[in-house]
Amino acid sequence: YFIPPLTTVRPDFAAVAQHALSQLLIEIETQERLIEQITLPPALVSRRSVLLPAPRPTRPRTTSGDAPR
Repeated sequence: YFIPPLTTVRPDFAAVAQHALSQLLIEIETQERLIEQITLPPALVSRRSVLLPAPRPTRPRTTSGDAPR
C-alpha cells in the first residue's frame, strides 16, 4: 500500500475472458487458428494521488525585518 493511494487502471477481465472464450469456440468449430489483436479499454481508478496537495500553512510575516530562524 502507498500513501497517498495511487491512481491505477483496472483491466476489464470479464471482457477479456468473454472475447477469449468466443475466439476459442470459433477455433474449435472451424479448426483454424485465429490471430487477432484487440484493444479493450481499461477503467481509470482515481485515488488520492490525483488530488491537489493540501495548502501549506503560512507563517506570519515579520515587520521588524528580522527573518525567523
